[in-house]
Order: sequence, then structure tokens, then C-alpha cells
Amino acid sequence: INAEYMGMTDVEPATDAAQPATDTTQPATDTAQPATAAELTLLPLATVSRVLKSSLPDNVHIAKEAKTSFARSATFFVHYVTTIANQLCRESKRLTVTSGDVMRALEELDFHDLVPALQEFQESQRNKSSATDVAEDDRPSSEAQGPASMAVDVTADG
Repeated sequence: INAEYMGMTDVEPATDAAQPATDTTQPATDTAQPATAAELTLLPLATVSRVLKSSLPDNVHIAKEAKTSFARSATFFVHYVTTIANQLCRESKRLTVTSGDVMRALEELDFHDLVPALQEFQESQRNKSSATDVAEDDRPSSEAQGPASMAVDVTADG
């Protein structure tokens, strides 16, 4: 896995000669390292914790460092699959990454087992969406138009 290609390595910030020199007579108050690209987009620990808890027995506890490691790993995985899907998209001379690109990226990365589950999820989402569309079409016309049909003309006198 080429982490440097994906912009996920620690990079020292470039110094600009046009910037004024910092005052070294004052003690530095912020000693924190700049965040890497991966840390800026790290999945929320609360979300990762929910996924971990749902995957493990109730009596298993997870250390905070482990949650952070899972969050970093998941973020890295998403970045990696996205990079491959984007490459496939560009090869097809398109600008929009589609779910098909994601599935092909997973297959290219030898995650063949994930593709059927993703296809099943996508189909269930389409079915939910079409069921919602049918339910909206069955509503009376005043409800189907939504709040815009109840707009009040504020310019009218009276």
C-alpha cells in the first residue's frame, strides 16, 4: 500500500522565506504537531466504538488506543479504496465516482467477498427509495406539493 501516494504520510510544513521570523524570546505555548491528512479525516471515535461494540460480545472491553487504531485503519481503508475507485473513474474519462467504481476497486484490491454484500445493500436501498417514491405519489396533490403549496403572499394588501 502506497501511503505516500494517498497523502497519508507525515509531511513537514514548507517554510516560506516571505514569512516573518517567529519571536524566539517568547516561550512556545503550542507544542502539538500539525495534523496529518489522515488525522484530519479520522472517523469519529463514537461511530467506531458503536461498530466495535456491535461486533464483539458484551463482556469485551476495548482500550481507547485500540479504538483510535481501528479509526485510523478504517480511514486508511476508505482513502485507499477511494483512490483506486477514482483511478478507475478517470480511466473511463469520467469525473464522478460511482458505486460501480467502488465495487471494481474492491475487486481489484482482492476484497471480492465484500462486493456481494455491498450489492445487496445497494439493492435494498434502491427498494426503500422506490417504495418511498410510490408512497409519495399516492398522497393527495396538496400534500405531494409540500409546504410550497401553502405559501402566503406577503405582498397582498389585507
